Amino acid sequence: MLDRHGIRPAACAVRGEYLVAISIPVRQMPPFLNPAVQAFTEAVKDELIFVQVLIRVESNGFSLRHRSDDLRSDSDLADSNLSNLRRLAQFTADGRYRPLSSAPDLVSGWRLSVSTAEELGEAMERLYPGGIADWYAARSDFPPVTIGREFVSRQSGRYRVTSELTDPQASEVTRACCCSEFCLKRRLWTIAALPVDVPRDKSVFPCLEPCALWLDFARWAVVSDREERRPVSVSSGEAATLKMALNRCIDGGVSRGEDIPFPGHPHRAARLLQRLESQDDSHS
Repeated sequence: MLDRHGIRPAACAVRGEYLVAISIPVRQMPPFLNPAVQAFTEAVKDELIFVQVLIRVESNGFSLRHRSDDLRSDSDLADSNLSNLRRLAQFTADGRYRPLSSAPDLVSGWRLSVSTAEELGEAMERLYPGGIADWYAARSDFPPVTIGREFVSRQSGRYRVTSELTDPQASEVTRACCCSEFCLKRRLWTIAALPVDVPRDKSVFPCLEPCALWLDFARWAVVSDREERRPVSVSSGEAATLKMALNRCIDGGVSRGEDIPFPGHPHRAARLLQRLESQDDSHS
């Protein structure tokens, strides 16, 4: 316990018939800064784009805004704060729930000012949970990247079936689920000899292992492909109409309650579109 001078009485000594307190000044420890947050802060320099957030160094700390608001004045943007940042990241501009924080539909029209590196780290954690930690891990000499085949071989229960994924299935699932229309994470893990993503096509937010959405989609793909195939014959004009409908489904995004079994799920639409385009390529 400190006295009014900020000194802790550490011991007592006897002087005659009185006890005399011997006081030792307390050394204040410097605040601890997470190494990942520290490295991230240093990487900002003047400014940095992380997924869809533009971070700038200001005289009083850092400012954050949607990257699309780069040229808008501060007065045109709504002031946000750390306490409501999580909710801002949970819904799209039209009120749809965002099940994936790295989806390319973060709402725009806001700005946030933070004064310290700790607050910057907290803000980014609310916008992109685990983003700074994964970014930091990916910069190490031996990034903890998961091998896709090993990942599915470890699954149990209802997801054990994903170990049966063929290379063509794995390629279709990954290209449909992990494309930039749905996720802006840079995929560093691979399966079926797919190359890793490059930052310019996605972002610097690394994806170190398949996510729960990918796993659920992979399970559906294996089970679905066991069903009896139905031959369908369409004209070139009908195929164009079908492709347009699929693209509109993809553009609609994923909403709460629309799990993979939902026929209009955009991941399913993206996979079917791949197959139609592949058929077109084989006939050309």
